Amino acid sequence: MPKSLFLLLLPLLFLACESEIYSSFCSPKKEPPSCLKISALQADVKEELLKHFPPKLIQEECDYTLEAYHHSVKACSNPTAASLGADFDGYSRLTLNYKGECYYKIQQDYKSAPWQESMKRIVKQLKKDIF
Repeated sequence: MPKSLFLLLLPLLFLACESEIYSSFCSPKKEPPSCLKISALQADVKEELLKHFPPKLIQEECDYTLEAYHHSVKACSNPTAASLGADFDGYSRLTLNYKGECYYKIQQDYKSAPWQESMKRIVKQLKKDIF
C-alpha cells in the first residue's frame, strides 16, 4: 500500500472507534425548554452536566427534568458478564422528561475513554436535537 494512501486512511481508523449515539423522541417534538431541572444519582454526573448548560437555564422548579446516568462495566460483579468480557467500558445516558413522561432519550457506549467524553458528546447531540 502506498504510504500516502495509508496516511489518508489512518484518521478513519480512529473515527470508526467512536461509538454510535443512540437517540429518540418518546413523544412528539415540543418547543425548546426554557428551563431544565437536572437529576442525577451520581454527584459527579450532575457536576459534569452543569458545565454544559448556562446557569440561567437550570431551575429546580421546571416541567423538564434531565435525568443523567453513567454506568461502568468494570463495576459489574456478574461472573458471567465478567468472563465474557465486553466490547465497551460503560455507557452514558440522558433522559429528558416532560412532566414526568419521557420526551427524549440518548445514550452512547464508551471504550478506552473517560465517561465524561461520552457525556459531552451526548449533551452536544441533545442540544442539537432539542434546542
